[in-house]
Amino acid sequence: MKAHLAPLLARRVDTLKPRDFSDALASAWIECPRVADNVFQRASAIMEWEFAAYPEHVMCNPVPSARSLLPSRSAWQSKPKHRPAILHTDAPVFMRAHLAGIGPHELTRACTFVLLHTAVRPAEARGMEWAELDLDGGRRLIPQERMKGGVGGTHWRMSAEM
Repeated sequence: MKAHLAPLLARRVDTLKPRDFSDALASAWIECPRVADNVFQRASAIMEWEFAAYPEHVMCNPVPSARSLLPSRSAWQSKPKHRPAILHTDAPVFMRAHLAGIGPHELTRACTFVLLHTAVRPAEARGMEWAELDLDGGRRLIPQERMKGGVGGTHWRMSAEM
């Protein structure tokens, strides 16, 4: 709090205005919003106590009004960027470029490969074990304990590329 409100600490309480608090916290308002909120909350509590204890010195709490002088955070905060979906016509090119020659230590790439070829859920692909795969027959046995209905033995065929 001292770091952000240092210019105000040497002044008399009755001279502090909303503009003083907004100027002191302008840089932190955008760069460190959580810190700025904490400092605003603490400063407001202090000024509220000052107003209650010494009404002859402080006519009102200037801190809540200081928030309205600061710019909107939504204009400064970046929105998450979503990756576009791969078109089905571009999928074979993507597979050859990014998922060919998967090594034994490249689990993320292997999991992505399985997801794209089998359309299983991500959690199902992550929980898959080698014993469940029949690579010669091109199929996978899903264990009974992981099936929704509790009926095991369900197989699905894997594409020839797998």
